[in-house]
Amino acid sequence: MANAAGGRALLDRASNPGVVPDELRRAVASAHSHHHLELDWQASPDPQRFTWRVLHHWYQLTEHYADDQRADVYEVVVTRRLHDDEPTHHLALSEDDLPGLIARCITGA
Repeated sequence: MANAAGGRALLDRASNPGVVPDELRRAVASAHSHHHLELDWQASPDPQRFTWRVLHHWYQLTEHYADDQRADVYEVVVTRRLHDDEPTHHLALSEDDLPGLIARCITGA
């Protein structure tokens, strides 16, 4: 995935792209490479069946990896039924923000 295109795709599919500040958008667009890792995949019980996946996207800003030379964005993908063709995508900037974001996504709050 091309870096600028990958960052744009992530923002384009997100229901809350405004959570990503302009400085981070520029860093993602100019990143050397993009990586992602699935951190979690869970489901809530019936009758309000929700499934959520948590993806950690990290953008390597320089040719050689260093912890202080990367940008992180977390993506929560929520489906409302088993074969949902249009899941919703939500972004967070910190792993600490994920529990609250997931709770809001599945309760509609």
